[in-house]
Amino acid sequence: MKIIIVLMVSFFVGFAFRVKGCSQNKALALASLIMPSFILIAEFIMPHKGSGASMWPIALIFGTIYGTIVGGLGVIAGAFFLKRHPKTPNKLK
Repeated sequence: MKIIIVLMVSFFVGFAFRVKGCSQNKALALASLIMPSFILIAEFIMPHKGSGASMWPIALIFGTIYGTIVGGLGVIAGAFFLKRHPKTPNKLK
C-alpha cells in the first residue's frame, strides 16, 4: 500500500511542477527522486522488519524505473493540462 501512495505522490509532484512552470526535464528529475528517496529511507532509517538478505539494491533499481515512468506520466499530464488551459500562469522557468 505504501508503494502505491509513493507512486501517486511521484505522479502529482511531476504534474504540479510542470503546471507551475518548471521545464519538463526539471519536473521529471524532481518526480524521479521520490521513489528512490522512499526506498532509502525505508531501508536505512525505519527499523528492519524482516530476516535474511536485504534486497534493497534491486528494489532501488526497479523502484527508480517505476518512479521515473509514473513521474513522467505526471509531467505529460501536466503538459497536456497546460495545452488545454493556456491561461494558467507559467512563471517559473
